[in-house]
Amino acid sequence: FIVFNPVKIYDSQTDTSLENLLLEFEDLKNQLRIELENSNELPPFCGGIVGYISYDFNQQLEAILDGQIKTDVPNYWFGLYNRIFAFDHKQNKCYIIVVNIPN
Repeated sequence: FIVFNPVKIYDSQTDTSLENLLLEFEDLKNQLRIELENSNELPPFCGGIVGYISYDFNQQLEAILDGQIKTDVPNYWFGLYNRIFAFDHKQNKCYIIVVNIPN
């Protein structure tokens, strides 16, 4: 999968705690649940949240180190995507998927 041009960005430098963000993602998942025609023929990911949680984020979860390691990399970064390129190498197919995500 290749995603691009996120509809919205969530990161540790501008947003709330990761715990609250994950609760927001759960609500978002329920709001965006849609039934797609011919869904059997589509890839399993047709839009949604993609991102990462950094390894250094564990310092906020556990008191392991005496000092905090400072880095320019956000502790977490997620994007809400509605545009996806999907490749099925077994069936030799490529999909371009655009899903309408309401505000």
